Amino acid sequence: MSRRTEEELRLSARGIGILIFLVITLIAVAIIGVTTTYSIGISEVGILVNTYSGEVSGPIAGPTTQFFAKAPWTSSTRTMPSIFTGNIPL
Repeated sequence: MSRRTEEELRLSARGIGILIFLVITLIAVAIIGVTTTYSIGISEVGILVNTYSGEVSGPIAGPTTQFFAKAPWTSSTRTMPSIFTGNIPL
């Protein structure tokens, strides 16, 4: 069995550059994925609110999960719709 020398195990400058690029790309995709994903549960209704322009879009009925579906500066707001069909006893 032959042992590799330390020089043989070193990465070249190009290899290190590619590795750094891949790590930065992976981190950027993860951040963009987290900020552009929303999930609305069962029996919930959601709206998307653009915090810069004040525009409201929706309603979005659940259950649903959307990946890369909204702008990072848009927030999703979930609410539980309630339907009251009777009288409140006093």
